[in-house]
This record gives sequence, C-alpha cells and structure tokens, in this order.
Amino acid sequence: MEALPWRDVLHEGPVPAGLTLGELRSVRARFLARQSWGELGALTAELADRDATLEDALEEDELVLWFEEDLYDQLQLLQVLDFCAQRERRPVLSRIEAATLGSLAAEETRRLFGARQAVSAAELELAEAAWAAFRSPDPRDLLPFARLGAAPLPCLPAALARHLEELPDLRSGLSRSERQALEAFEGGASLVADAFRAAHHHREERVFLGDTVFGAYLDRLASPPWPLLERADGGPWRRSGELGQAFFSLELRLSGYGREVLAGRWGWLERQPIDRWLGGVHLRVGEPPWRWDPAQREVVSAAG
Repeated sequence: MEALPWRDVLHEGPVPAGLTLGELRSVRARFLARQSWGELGALTAELADRDATLEDALEEDELVLWFEEDLYDQLQLLQVLDFCAQRERRPVLSRIEAATLGSLAAEETRRLFGARQAVSAAELELAEAAWAAFRSPDPRDLLPFARLGAAPLPCLPAALARHLEELPDLRSGLSRSERQALEAFEGGASLVADAFRAAHHHREERVFLGDTVFGAYLDRLASPPWPLLERADGGPWRRSGELGQAFFSLELRLSGYGREVLAGRWGWLERQPIDRWLGGVHLRVGEPPWRWDPAQREVVSAAG
C-alpha cells in the first residue's frame, strides 16, 4: 500500500481557472518558492511526481482518500476528487475524514479504515463544481457551496465559509486571520509563538493553519508604510538569520496604526495596497474590490 501526501497550501496564493494541470503546477510551484517555502526546482519536481503518482493510482482497485475536516485538507480533497472525476477510468474511491489524522493511534486508524465510505457520484459532482467555484475570479460563486445544508461532502461548507472570511473585512480591511493575530497581541501575547496559539488554536473552529503561513501573515501586517505590528525592541522587522524558530521567539507588539485599525478609526486598505490571491480571486488595485461583510455573512464590493 502506497501513501501519497498532498502538500500544497491551497488556501494561500493563486489557484486560477483556465489552466491545464501542468500550468497550474507551475503557478503553484512559483508561488510557494516566492514564499521561501521551498526551492523552485524541487517544488516543481515534487508536484509533478505527486500528480504522476496519483495518475498511476487510478489503475489500482481502490484509492482511499484520508483528509481532515479543516480548510487546508478540504481544499486538497476537492482538488483530488476533481482530478479523479476528469478521468474516464478510475478505481473505487473511498473517503475517510476525521478532526485529526496525524496523531491517531494504530487501533483508531484501523477502525477508521474499516469504516471508510465509498465516494458517491453526487460527491464527485459536488467536488467538481465547488473546485471550479473556488478557482473563479468572483468569490460570490463560492457562496452557495459555503451555505449548503446536508451536503454530500459534509465538512466542505464550513471549510469554504472559513475561506471566504479571508477576504478583507468590509470595515477594517483585515481578514479574519489578520484580525485574530492583531487581537492576540492586543490581548497580551508578546512572543510570536504565543500569538500563534492565541490567534489560531484558541479561536478557530477547526485548526488549519501552519506556523510558516502564520509567519507570512505577520510579515504582511508589519509591512511598510503603515505597519500594524512592530518589534518590541524597536528594531527592524526581520534581522538576518531570524527565520524558523528564531522568528517565533521574537517579541512583537501592536503599532499605533494597529491600535487605530482595531479600534475602527480607519481601514487598513484605505492606506495599504493589497496584492493577495485567494484561490481564483486576485485582490489588488485594478481588480474588483471584494470584501467580506461579517454581519451579513455576504461577499460585497467595496465599490458599492
């Protein structure tokens, strides 16, 4: 039995529509490399090997999909199911979902494997449609899937609803993750590691974020000319060698700008330009200014 890890942070960076499988791999590899999450050549080879392994697995009798319930895993599940749905020949597809899979005891792993469920035609159809909506440049296309009641893929609606909360808030211009990070420091956290737990593990319904992605959020929040975070020692944001564990040992604090944005005195995007991809949505100057209205739980345009 061969295990294939699906390593891609699909909730971050571009996953645009209209690309071939190979073109999408190149887009993802370049994005991950720009984030310093790997070397471009190695990432390109890894993603190509991953897709080739999955293609070969479609010749087997059964393909068992092990994914957790959170946003990170549910987007990966969509991609894999869409991949399979595009092939004329595929094995029996089975699905296993749990809150956490990495720390399961052997006995529980065996129990889950025995209780695996066959992927239905309705689940494949939903995955294809939801994957297309996730890659659409219009985030409103994702709303119907985030609002499904008794969905064939029961963990999917909550995951997609959480994804939409990464759009800038209509009032503050912050995503939910950015706001929770600032509130962690406002609430007394000083070390980056403590803020990560306070902002994510203590606030999320389903934990999905890795520490390196959280670090990238802090980089964005601390970027000039209107940084919302600053080092407690008043020094430059990142000194040479302050990566990995060294970065998570840093002490940070809200800047004056950060306190003003959290207090609602002005919106961050009124002054700070944005350039961020969320699936197929490119948030930047010149593109539709999509925002999230948390009160109405709606995607709206800041342009009115």
